[in-house]
Amino acid sequence: MTPKKFSLIFVAATAAFVAVNGLTWLFATEPLLTRNDGLITGDLARLGYISDIVQPRRNIDSLPRRHVEPGDYHGQPVDLLTIGDSFSNGGAGGPNRYYQDFIATRLNWRVLNLQRYPDARNDIETVLMLANAGELQRMGVRHVLLEATQRKAVQRLVTPVREDVRVPADQIRSYYGFGESRPAAHDLALPPVRFINTGNFKYWWNRLMYKVSDCALTSLTCRTALTARRFSTPIGDQLLFYRKDLTTIPQHGMDAIARMNRQLNMLATHLARQGIALLFLPAVTKYDLYRTDFVDDSYPRDPFFPRLREQSRKYVLIDSKRVLRQAIEHGALDMYYADDTHWTPKAAALIAEQVAESTRR
Repeated sequence: MTPKKFSLIFVAATAAFVAVNGLTWLFATEPLLTRNDGLITGDLARLGYISDIVQPRRNIDSLPRRHVEPGDYHGQPVDLLTIGDSFSNGGAGGPNRYYQDFIATRLNWRVLNLQRYPDARNDIETVLMLANAGELQRMGVRHVLLEATQRKAVQRLVTPVREDVRVPADQIRSYYGFGESRPAAHDLALPPVRFINTGNFKYWWNRLMYKVSDCALTSLTCRTALTARRFSTPIGDQLLFYRKDLTTIPQHGMDAIARMNRQLNMLATHLARQGIALLFLPAVTKYDLYRTDFVDDSYPRDPFFPRLREQSRKYVLIDSKRVLRQAIEHGALDMYYADDTHWTPKAAALIAEQVAESTRR
C-alpha cells in the first residue's frame, strides 16, 4: 500500500469515526448524558443508553407551600421531619419533584428534610441521635417519616442500632448547619462529556443487545413489554426498570422483613415517649409496581409488601404500592416517569393524600 493510499484511508476512517460519533451524540446520547439548559431526562434511559423512551422535564416549584432544608430552618416548629434516600431528595427532577412539598401543601404543615447523620448506622439511628439529644423536642417535631426505596429498605434498616446512642446537640447542629446559607450543588448535575465518548458505542451496542435480552445482557436498565399502556410517552406499553429491583428480591424473606419491622417498632416506641408518631414510607420499586402488567409472566414477584403488611406494627405504614397500584387500575398513566426509577408529581400527590388520611386516624 502506498503512503498516499494509506493516508486517504486513514483520513476517511477518521472522518467516518467523527461523523458517526457526532450524529449519535446529536440525535441520541446528548440528551441522555447532559443537562443542557436545565433539561432533565431519567436515570434509566441514561444507564441503558435508551433514547426512544424519555420524558424531558425541567425543575419547577409551583406548589403554594414547600418543605425546608437545614439551611432554611430557623427554629420554627416542625410538623413533619423526613429522612430518606433519593425519593426524599428530589431524585427524579422535574416539576414539584419533592413529595414533601405536596404534604406541606395538602396538610398546611411545616416539613423539614434531613440527610442521614454521618456517624449513624442507618436512618433509624439518625432519628435516635436527634431524639436522645433533645433536638426533636426542641424543634417541636410531631411526626417523623422514614422513607426508603423498596429494594434497599431491608438492607438499610435491619442493621442493629444503638437505642441509647448519644451525640452532643451542638455537634448535631453544627453538622446540619441549621439556618446557615451554604453553597448548593447544582441540582442533578452530571459530569461533563465530550461528543466523542464511550457512551456512543454503548448506545449502538445496547440497541442490538436489547433485541437479545430484556436487560441487554449486562445493562443496569431492563426493558420489557406491558399488556397495557401505562405511560403517556409515544412508547407507552414498554417498561424500563432498574435491574437491581429484580436481583434484590431474594433479600425480602420473611425473617428479614420481620427483623426490619422490629427495628421500626422499637423506634416508634422510643418516639412515642416524646409524643412523636413514626411513619414509614417504603417507596415501591417501578418493577414491583408494574409487575402484574408484564407480558412475560416468568419474572418473579416481590413479596416485600405482602410480608410487611402481615407484620404487627407500632408505626404508620404508608403503603405506596397499594396507593399507586389502585390509581393504575383506574387508568392513571405516569405514576412513575417512563425513563426513571422515581415517581412523578401525580404519584407524590397521592402519597401526600395517604399521609393526610393516615395521620387523621
